[in-house]
Amino acid sequence: MKHDVTTSDVVVVGAGGAGMRAAIAAAEAGARVVLLTKGQAARSGATTMACPSYQAAFSMEDERDSAAIAFEDTCYEGRYLGDEN
Repeated sequence: MKHDVTTSDVVVVGAGGAGMRAAIAAAEAGARVVLLTKGQAARSGATTMACPSYQAAFSMEDERDSAAIAFEDTCYEGRYLGDEN
């Protein structure tokens, strides 16, 4: 049986949103990164299932939107179960 040996500074397991972001941050910091995933990167895992629930305040130029409103929306949609602090 043939084995490939790879050397890295950081191993990230999972290529969903958090894993991809962690791998990018480590690489930007100068680390040699290996990203392991059992599915297709950015096309599998829990993040792809959560897409409809992404929320963000995108435009602070619109007075109807703000970080505070986005925060309140997130708390409301989570039925205030999360730690608001």
